[in-house]
Amino acid sequence: MEIVSWNINPDLKKVTDEHYRSRVHGSVKRKHPMDIIREVTFDGGAPELTLDEVSAFIAYVDRHVLHGNIRGIGLDVGGGPGTMSSILAKKPEVEKMYSVEVSANLITELMPVVAEYILGKENVNIVVGCIGEFDNIELPDNSLDFVFDFFALHHSGDLKKTLAEIYRVLKPGGVLVCFDKARDDAMSEADLERLLDIEYPASFKEKMGIDPKVKHTRRMNGEYEYRLKDWRQHVLHAGFSSMEHFNVARTVSAMLLVRAAKYALSLLPPRLQAHITRLFPITPTSNISANNRVYTPLVNHFQKEISLIIGYK
Repeated sequence: MEIVSWNINPDLKKVTDEHYRSRVHGSVKRKHPMDIIREVTFDGGAPELTLDEVSAFIAYVDRHVLHGNIRGIGLDVGGGPGTMSSILAKKPEVEKMYSVEVSANLITELMPVVAEYILGKENVNIVVGCIGEFDNIELPDNSLDFVFDFFALHHSGDLKKTLAEIYRVLKPGGVLVCFDKARDDAMSEADLERLLDIEYPASFKEKMGIDPKVKHTRRMNGEYEYRLKDWRQHVLHAGFSSMEHFNVARTVSAMLLVRAAKYALSLLPPRLQAHITRLFPITPTSNISANNRVYTPLVNHFQKEISLIIGYK
């Protein structure tokens, strides 16, 4: 597997070197690749999730929403140990995947293991691990068919700048596909600030390698909060011709009738589902925008609902 190094802002490099993700490789690198995937890519929050489910979900979105636009040459931003890059590279329509990650240890020590596990030793060269930052993508203008984000771009401190850089490297007709979180538009700036000041529980701090008694908040972990309207503003300002958003939700429920209704809806095409769910008031879950809600059992083992944000160049 090829590994390249791109320029990283010195201040970001310093923060990254002190971040728990730069240290986590030591505690998991000798574990089974699937344990690495569950602990690093999914933060230990999806113990029952399988690679087949993730692949099926991506294929569902590609087929029913993107009309087959996940093809050609792609880039995974904030790719971690290369889980999503490798799953995407396994698609016959994908020629090559770049995976950019600022934590070097995740690429040098974990990504080769994960890529070989998912793709097989003979196919790992399809993925290129790039030690770098997503605000400085060292690829030519108009060189990528798609850019993929799995809960990484909400770590961008300047989403406007990040999206402009992504727009630059996408070919005309290319797509940005974000599986991330768009907060509800009803939330105020003060609401967003309160979310960032939430302190992690002691158990998660231990996993981070942080003293459980030491205060550590989401803000201190390099997270930012963006509402759906913020995403839309920044995507369109970056130059994308249009943006779509779907709230992808699970079909699980403790109530049999509710569960049956969600499953029945999940059998419909996503855009038709979104049209139907717009007719009913839906309370946002975890402050995630419920606009254009779509149900699918393919995300039942994910640890959270997903904001699917698509930018079309």
